[in-house]
Amino acid sequence: KLGMAGQKLGASALLCYIHHEPSEPGRYFSLTVANVGTCQAVLCRDGRPLALSKVFSLEQSAEEMERVKLAKAIITE
Repeated sequence: KLGMAGQKLGASALLCYIHHEPSEPGRYFSLTVANVGTCQAVLCRDGRPLALSKVFSLEQSAEEMERVKLAKAIITE
């Protein structure tokens, strides 16, 4: 039942990782962003939005949709 609900409702995730290399004092921090689904990381700089990632979903990527369908077909064989 839970699997069916997840298929109907979907899921999104966004991860922002801010890190500083301790072996390099005085250096800048780094930001790594990853997302999946209908969410997007946006930074506000000087009052303007700066997209840090793009919305990623199967509906917007025909290539990824085919990859998932192929993988699902292989699993169900």
